[in-house]
Amino acid sequence: MSFVAKNITLKNIGIYMFSTSINQAIPFLMLPILTIFLLPKDFGYINNFSAILVLSNAIIGGGMTANIAKNYFTMDKIFMKKMMGNLYFFLSIVTIFAFLVVLIVNLFCNITFIPPKLFIIIPFISFFFISFEFLKETLKIRKQVGNYALFTFSEMILNISFSLILVVLLLWNWKGRVYSIIFSYLIFGIFSIIYFIKKDSIKFSIDINILKKILNLSLPLLSSTISIMVMRKSGVLFIDSFFGKTEAGLYGIALNISTIILFISMPFINIWMPYIYKKLANKNQNTFLALRSNLFLFTCLIFFASIVFSLISGSIIRIMTTEAFMPAKVFIPWLAFGFALWALYSMYMPFFIHYGKQKFLSIITIVSALSNILANFFLISVIGAKGIAISFFLSNFLTYALVFISVRSFVKLPVFPDMKMMRLTIKGFVK
Repeated sequence: MSFVAKNITLKNIGIYMFSTSINQAIPFLMLPILTIFLLPKDFGYINNFSAILVLSNAIIGGGMTANIAKNYFTMDKIFMKKMMGNLYFFLSIVTIFAFLVVLIVNLFCNITFIPPKLFIIIPFISFFFISFEFLKETLKIRKQVGNYALFTFSEMILNISFSLILVVLLLWNWKGRVYSIIFSYLIFGIFSIIYFIKKDSIKFSIDINILKKILNLSLPLLSSTISIMVMRKSGVLFIDSFFGKTEAGLYGIALNISTIILFISMPFINIWMPYIYKKLANKNQNTFLALRSNLFLFTCLIFFASIVFSLISGSIIRIMTTEAFMPAKVFIPWLAFGFALWALYSMYMPFFIHYGKQKFLSIITIVSALSNILANFFLISVIGAKGIAISFFLSNFLTYALVFISVRSFVKLPVFPDMKMMRLTIKGFVK
């Protein structure tokens, strides 16, 4: 079998590439405009908000969407409708609990990363973000590529439109960008619930057995999701604490630009997820050889892209930003290869979920996150802010290395690809 199932065409890949990459590209695409109206310090506030929100998303919704892909090919429609309702119930309970925790933290701690009023509403923003993720995951697993592209692109347009109005026209500085993120998530989170209801894809009835299934799958993934987000976003908060919001803004700009690697990798990951779950559910003797060939090809592609990107990153910064943001280029090579390693980790993750080995992921990512935090403290004191980018790369390398080794303890996945299968894979992809 080829990397892409026979019923998925290059046209579908192109749609995924466009919709997913464009959505991921929002912070990057807006740089030429925002860097005219905003200072590095403003980006410090924006990146702090983004970091806290991403961590909140991981804590509140970490692992929940995996329930959709895990059960779609093995359970009937009635079960899936009940599961969707119970996913929203579970998400609501977690959101309320997180809000109470945030209230307590705000009462006893002096939050300086972002204004306290924004900090308090973070859990509710996460609720609507995860709601939209439920919809996107459902569309991906059902291979409804057109709807996925439409909704993803619409959210992007709304996000950018709000930003241009609030930042450029109303001159709300960094607050305009933050509020645009909040508004777009709110609108599309509500839209997702309405969509499920209209399509008769949800049933709001509490089922203890389904809740247990959700908990059993999500809880082990929660720690791994949080750990990955700690590695990706905690660096901004570290730099803010040690060097202030201007330096944090520069690091955040480098992060935004380095997400070009995610633009390249995410469409393939989105196609890979339903493909691999289907293959593992209906495996034959050539399954693992084919999967290994696919993984090898993706590895070659993503590292080649990272090398090219690192070489031209200085020119990209010069084109996309102003002179005040040029110091950000020192972070980019480390961040680019860190994102590449994260993409490779994502390609291996379905093996762990399918075989019920989420605890492996939890242990691996917790170890990597702790290593990242320790490396942040050490390298930032020895090298300075650049040490945070190096720490990001090292922690992602550790995550990938541990996943690469541990997956073979329960899957007969060859270490090296089969050359004959490789040719079939390339031939099938080009068709």
